Amino acid sequence: MKMLYAFLCPFGTKNTKIGVSLRIYERLGTYQNSYSAEGHIAGFDIAWVGKDRHIDRLEKELKNVFNKNIADDTRGFSEWVSGYTPDDVAAKVEELIDGFGLRHHIKRIGAEDLPVTVYNLDEVLEKYQD
Repeated sequence: MKMLYAFLCPFGTKNTKIGVSLRIYERLGTYQNSYSAEGHIAGFDIAWVGKDRHIDRLEKELKNVFNKNIADDTRGFSEWVSGYTPDDVAAKVEELIDGFGLRHHIKRIGAEDLPVTVYNLDEVLEKYQD
């Protein structure tokens, strides 16, 4: 199972990180390791899970959609979309899911389980696994 996720810049700018990970524990742990738990809890504001090929297709299309809003395509910057919130990204993801007929293959993580953090990741993955 892979996860497509997005989160708002923790420093208050209207920029959203969009990412995909098969190794979700490691990815979320890496983000959390960048901050003190007293200062910021890293989390995915929105997320979807599905089979690798379906999530990969979404990721490819999202890069095409948001390409002009990615200011820098070098490592560490290529997933930051300028001028969009996670809700803006979610609307586009949902549109793509419907447009490609992936509704039965990709599950959106419900609002009651967001944000996905190191504290609730186990429960989220168990709840949404195939």
